[in-house]
Formats: sequence, C-alpha cells, structure tokens
Amino acid sequence: PSEIKYARMKLARAFKDLKPEEVKLLQLSVRMKYQDIIKIKEFSKYKSVDSLKDKIYNIKKKIRPVRD
Repeated sequence: PSEIKYARMKLARAFKDLKPEEVKLLQLSVRMKYQDIIKIKEFSKYKSVDSLKDKIYNIKKKIRPVRD
C-alpha cells in the first residue's frame, strides 16, 4: 500500500511539468506502434515515424531526471 502511494507520488511529480499532449503521446507509445499513432489526426503533424520517435524520446528525457 505505501509502496503504491510512493510510486504514484513519483509518477505525479514526473508528469506534472508535461503538457497534456506529451502525456497522451507517452500513454499511446506504450500501447501502439508509432506508425499507428501518426494516423491519429491529432498527431499527424509529426509526418514521419522518426519525428514522432524523436518527440517521444525528448518527452522521456524530460521525466528521467526525476529521482527521489
């Protein structure tokens, strides 16, 4: 129970500085292939898998420094 609470607290801290679009992209990237994400109208602006991959990589870089 307290471990779950701690994990949620860390996640909330990591995600608090992300834009809603960035959070959604991270969530989608766990469940979908990049090719499928680009087909979603909201994310079609990325045009290529490489540009989307770079965006998601940069989002992950933003949350990595969050430590204890």
